[in-house]
Amino acid sequence: MSGPSSPAQPPGGSGTIDVKPSDLWSVSGRVAAQQDFLVRGAKTLLEELGKYPDAGGAGTEAEKFAQAY
Repeated sequence: MSGPSSPAQPPGGSGTIDVKPSDLWSVSGRVAAQQDFLVRGAKTLLEELGKYPDAGGAGTEAEKFAQAY
């Protein structure tokens, strides 16, 4: 099986990014608006996971489970 004879060309073939600055500004604002929500969610997840240090398949509870089976 052989590969393509020439490298893939970007849309438009010029190698430039065809995005208006106003679109980038809009997207960056939307990402920034979601950032606090995502950080709080990640922090909550890590706090909850911290309550179960043996849940990842290591530690005393995992060993007890493996010995039982």
